[in-house]
Amino acid sequence: MGGGDQPLRGFRAWFVDPDERPVSLRSSGRRDLVWSPRSPMQAECIRREQTVVEGRLVRSTPLPACDEVPPALGCTCGVYAVAELSRLREMVGTLPFVPGGLFVLGEVEGWGRVIEHEDGWRATFVRPLALIEWVMDPVFDEVMSLLSQRYEIPRHGRPADILICRQRVPEKVEPKPQARRGWWARRLKGRPR
Repeated sequence: MGGGDQPLRGFRAWFVDPDERPVSLRSSGRRDLVWSPRSPMQAECIRREQTVVEGRLVRSTPLPACDEVPPALGCTCGVYAVAELSRLREMVGTLPFVPGGLFVLGEVEGWGRVIEHEDGWRATFVRPLALIEWVMDPVFDEVMSLLSQRYEIPRHGRPADILICRQRVPEKVEPKPQARRGWWARRLKGRPR
């Protein structure tokens, strides 16, 4: 267990709804939890018993919060970050667009009570330091600009990590009848380039 005067640095992903105004960083695990600009996220214990059947969450029941200041040993509470950007990319996958929005990656610092683990750490307080450009896409670029302005944090490019996302299927290519286009392709179809 760590803590002390020096904040730890790490990386995390946020969920973003590109149609929401103002565009906000939301915790990827709890999309109802919005990160406030210019304020750190403070951990709270929200323990839940989850029942998963065949890979699908079928029931989530609230449990009493732990009695300690988050993060607590023996509990999963705390605001999480991973130590390596490459590990975060493995966890997020290669598609930034997910049902209802997209994933944004960023660098963070955490302090207060800190518990280190194999992939990174969880802390009492965490604040974003920078957004990481990992996708070349006009919608993604617009969202990153709005987030950078709102949260007053810079955007950093990582050329080796940048993915190129196609905005739409070329007009001349007819998709096979059984082929399905992702929701992001349908959603972006009417957007200007």
